[in-house]
Amino acid sequence: LKRLEEDFPKEEATALLAFEMAEHALEEGDADRSARWSALALSSPLPDSLRPLALLEAARALRRADRVSRALATCDTFLTAFPGHSLADEVLAERALALLELGREGEARLTAEKLEGSFPMSPSLARVWRGLGDFYRQGGRPFEAIGYYRRCLERTPGEDLALALAELYCSVGWYEEALRIYQGTAWEDSAASAQWGMARCLEEMGDPRALREYQRFRTRFPLDSRAEEAKWREALLRRRSPDLGKALEALAEGGRGALAEVYIALGRPEEAFSLLSRKVEGDTAASDTLLYLLAKSALLSGRKDEASAAYRRLNSLYPENPYAYEASLFLAGEELSRIPEGPERWDAMLSKYGELLKRYPSGDSTDAVLFRIAEAYRGLASFDSSEASRALSWFRRLWTQYPESPYADEALFLAGELALERGLLSYADSALSRLVREYSLSPLFARAYALLGDTALRRGREDLAAAHWERALEGLSGVEREKLSERLAGLYISLGQPEKAIPLYRKLVGTRKTPERLEALASSCERASLKLEAARWYAELLSRYPQVGDSVRVAYGRLLMELGRREEAAEVLKGGDSPEVLSLRAGLLYDLGRYREALEAYSRLAKLGRAEPEVYGRQVLCLIALSREKGARRQIREFRKRFGKGREWEARFELALGEAALGRGEYKKAREHLKKAMKDREYGGQARYDIALSYFKAKETDKAIESFLKFLKAYPESPFRKAAYMHLGTLYYLTGQYALAVDAYKKALSEGASGQEVRFNLALSYERLGRYEAALAALEELEREFPKSPLLERTRVKRGIYLMKLGRYRYAIAHFKTLLPRADRDTQAELWFHIAKAHASLGEYEEAALAYLRIPYLYPEQRLWAVTAKYEAAGVFERMGGMEEARKLYADILKEYGPGSEWGRAASE
Repeated sequence: LKRLEEDFPKEEATALLAFEMAEHALEEGDADRSARWSALALSSPLPDSLRPLALLEAARALRRADRVSRALATCDTFLTAFPGHSLADEVLAERALALLELGREGEARLTAEKLEGSFPMSPSLARVWRGLGDFYRQGGRPFEAIGYYRRCLERTPGEDLALALAELYCSVGWYEEALRIYQGTAWEDSAASAQWGMARCLEEMGDPRALREYQRFRTRFPLDSRAEEAKWREALLRRRSPDLGKALEALAEGGRGALAEVYIALGRPEEAFSLLSRKVEGDTAASDTLLYLLAKSALLSGRKDEASAAYRRLNSLYPENPYAYEASLFLAGEELSRIPEGPERWDAMLSKYGELLKRYPSGDSTDAVLFRIAEAYRGLASFDSSEASRALSWFRRLWTQYPESPYADEALFLAGELALERGLLSYADSALSRLVREYSLSPLFARAYALLGDTALRRGREDLAAAHWERALEGLSGVEREKLSERLAGLYISLGQPEKAIPLYRKLVGTRKTPERLEALASSCERASLKLEAARWYAELLSRYPQVGDSVRVAYGRLLMELGRREEAAEVLKGGDSPEVLSLRAGLLYDLGRYREALEAYSRLAKLGRAEPEVYGRQVLCLIALSREKGARRQIREFRKRFGKGREWEARFELALGEAALGRGEYKKAREHLKKAMKDREYGGQARYDIALSYFKAKETDKAIESFLKFLKAYPESPFRKAAYMHLGTLYYLTGQYALAVDAYKKALSEGASGQEVRFNLALSYERLGRYEAALAALEELEREFPKSPLLERTRVKRGIYLMKLGRYRYAIAHFKTLLPRADRDTQAELWFHIAKAHASLGEYEEAALAYLRIPYLYPEQRLWAVTAKYEAAGVFERMGGMEEARKLYADILKEYGPGSEWGRAASE
């Protein structure tokens, strides 16, 4: 990441890596690093689809890193930039928690209310309620804290929250409520604290059971720091408490039924059952109340058989007892549960519950009977479609007559589901819409929205289906959430909204990396123009599942080709065997100049029965490119037998043969082939260009110029025009026609040529014409367009020379000196020579002489620059009147090079 940040700060890859590392750091608990990397991701060109999630993660990291004000500002930025986004509920939750940490209670509550109003099923609500509860608890406002803790506990049960709520209840004297929590929670991580809290609660209530709970605490947690205090409190209670055993025995003797009710109320049904079973067993005169309590305690303690026996005995001995309805309902359910699911069971349900409804047309459990009858008809509807309308009628009767029934929401849901199965879309929409409108706290709320989405989809309302499924995802979890996420992501793709599908697929891939999910995510990223991310997911898919279908290789290969990573594409396609893969790979290998491999791929295609001109024609072209002309000519004859003569491929073959001869330097032979290809409309332009190029390579200057001009006139749309103009510029330059060279190079640029050599040669042509300003401008343009060009060193030296030609000697000297530290020794010698020459032109002879003499002393291995500099230094001394110094330098040159050399003769003169 550091290297990416330094070398590619504005690239998408930098932003993506920073985003992923920020997420990882937050998961690892390093909020400071997560905040820092989130800031980097947001300041880089992060894809638009990721920016909302990046803002959310940044807000979380900043809040956990105690930079709460920054976190709040980040939340506000998100809500302003992305109103209505699917992550808005999580952002509102973060905003509320940040406001609480800043002590801004009123704003926090308003934000929490907004979250609840807009997203009533959001999982984030529980976090906000917990935060509000903690805030009020720490602020000494227990009643407000209790309210929020209760709401949170209803939504997301947890030991730590239950323990905190119980402690709050104790603090305000609500001991019964605290006791319910201590006794009704399956404690694991907080068992010791729960046991201690229950004992303290019972002690505060004056309940004699506190003694036993302290004993149990010491037995279960002997090493706990509170064990000694428990022992002390136990001794204190013993001194204060009466003999509980005797009191219980007296109470049992006085009224076992009352005691059993107490046990049941205290959540101790086992003791109630033990008490009553001893009394009732063998007692033929046991009262209906005792029998009912026995059945109830048996049921609560998990003894269904004993409960059934007690209820049967109750109804047998007391047919008109006040508990008969409840007993009959239970016995009917038990009897029906033993019948395998199917028509026999559904018929039995109708019979049993119908009889109950006739016997008890009204009562506390009538809604349950109506629900079971509707369920029976629903089951029969799977075998007989005519029963569906009856099921719907009974479901409607239930929610109409008993809207407050605990079965009402399920009745609406099952009715909507059944109506959807039967194609009754209006009925399904009406029932499910009523469920989500009137029963927002129902556990079926989210699943109802999922079915509403199915209904809308079958009506052709894909946009509405997507909206319903989005709401459903807020309340679903586990496998249901995964399945609906996949369906919603697929729907987004069909709606042309891949940017919405991507976050869903990312989460699905994070849960389980199946080949289908990886392919869907890669395809979605590609559709959303996130090509780098798409390539990354395709790569992971092939890495994890190398046996995936060839369609994946084709998609990945095409994507890599679009990204300019053609060598990688060839390797990806190498693993496929289908004709489509082979065809794509063969064409790619041919374009890459890997003709041997391309020939092999085309041969495999031919063996697979792909009898197409493209396959056989490309084989010929590969053979020509591999200099296997005999094989190529034999293949051409086979091609003509199979597909006939005179087609476009004839021109392509001649063109390829001509270019092969051109590459070997057989220019005359090349032109023979190219002239045949020139007759073709499609390939004539390339053939004529190659003919001109053959004259150029053969150094037949006049013919080359003439041929290039004819080509340019005949083919105004050819892609070879810029190359033709470049060659013309070179020819004109070599023949001293510098104005025409300038014109040719400028036309090459206007045709789209962006080559470094074009601009450099243009500058040289301007130099020959004495147009140094234009030459200077051409070189500056070259530096701007190609900051890493290998011509830059020469270009910069030339710029200084042009400044001297324009008389800007001071600028030239400064320019040359800036080049010295980065130049090699050969170039340094040249630079000092130009610096000396510039000083001499300014009449600064001493500086000129010193600069000239640096070269032979510091760069003696650069012999040409050294002797030239020594000769020029002597001339400078002459102009200064230093004749002795000049004679000495000339004498040194004469001695070193000898009187017979060119430099010796010049020095001698």
